[in-house]
Amino acid sequence: MKHIVFILGSYYPNYSAVGMCLGNLADCFSKNYKVSIVSMRTNLDEPDNEVYNGQEIYRIATPEMLLRYKAVKNDNKLLLQLLRIWRTGRMLLGKDLINQALVDAYTQGINRIKEPIDIIIPTCNPMESGIAALDYKAKDSQRVKILPVLFDLFAERAFLNRFKWNKKIKNNRAIEKKLFEISEHVFYVHNWSEYLERNFKKYTGKFTEIEHPLLVLPERFSGMQITNKVPIVVYTGTVDIINRNPKWAVTLLAEAAKKNKFEAHFYSFGNGEQVITAAAKHSNCIHEMGRVTTQVAAKARSEADLLLSLGNKNTSQIPSKLFEYIATGKPIIHLAVSNNDPAISLLASYPYALVLVNDSGDDCTVQLVDFIKKYSGKELDFPTISKLFPEALPSTTCNTLGGYF
Repeated sequence: MKHIVFILGSYYPNYSAVGMCLGNLADCFSKNYKVSIVSMRTNLDEPDNEVYNGQEIYRIATPEMLLRYKAVKNDNKLLLQLLRIWRTGRMLLGKDLINQALVDAYTQGINRIKEPIDIIIPTCNPMESGIAALDYKAKDSQRVKILPVLFDLFAERAFLNRFKWNKKIKNNRAIEKKLFEISEHVFYVHNWSEYLERNFKKYTGKFTEIEHPLLVLPERFSGMQITNKVPIVVYTGTVDIINRNPKWAVTLLAEAAKKNKFEAHFYSFGNGEQVITAAAKHSNCIHEMGRVTTQVAAKARSEADLLLSLGNKNTSQIPSKLFEYIATGKPIIHLAVSNNDPAISLLASYPYALVLVNDSGDDCTVQLVDFIKKYSGKELDFPTISKLFPEALPSTTCNTLGGYF
């Protein structure tokens, strides 16, 4: 039986978006292969080793990460601020965006695995997972196949570089080149297409485009009965002042609720949370639920009548959260920043979707009220959704990757 090792950021029980994607692949592969996971600790309470869904999880952390978790636990705001300054300084002064301490931690995690490894599947967020995979192949096992799965951009990602001049002077593209050269094959989602075509055309034969493998039947929570007195609109995910600002959303929702009563529950976190906090004080429609666990967010989506999606200002990538929404079969309200939002074309295939574009000149309030009245509580069955979006099924991606095992 082949042994597959995934190297990624946050995993069970506190999944990142990438962790959800790769976790679905891990669950799929676990049926026929031995699967191990090397992932980051997300707090001080998680054990170093744990078995979940038949997968052995090996958690890692750098000294800086442990210090940050301790500061969070003790509510040490001064230490947290000093650590933020330290990270920013390292990012600006380093020759690239790689945190060598994190690479070393991943390498130590891989070395804790006793069984021979056949395949390593790293990602690019963090890219340190890919570097650790390359180091392991070079030093310990040339026979290992490396099959990266790329979601977020690396060298071109504005959030990582912070400043345009910083992106220009960093040597990040050389890191990508090394990963592509040594890897057996590379899998990527659509937002990489133009970048790879422009900068790495010589490796075209190594590249295969996939979709976010997030279309899985949502958990049905025991004893759950939806008996909402008014329609409940639920948002789960991050809010960001620059890239995913919720200001228009809360303003539009509050206005619509004056015409037809409903509630909007935000299970959210990020530097845009202050906008939710302020809106909740001025409107009975807006409810700030704050940051919650993956399980609580999933339950909230299951109990909702409709789901709210916020488009990104950076339109290079479809929010992976949208596929989790589609999997529920519930009506989706997507608020786009511009007509360039890639989610617009995706949702064109989804029967229960309303897309509103900011500053479009349309009467968005009326459209929103009408949509809530018409579709609240409706739900598509999963077999129908699977036929509409077969490319987003984890089994589809697993079959594609499995061809290179």
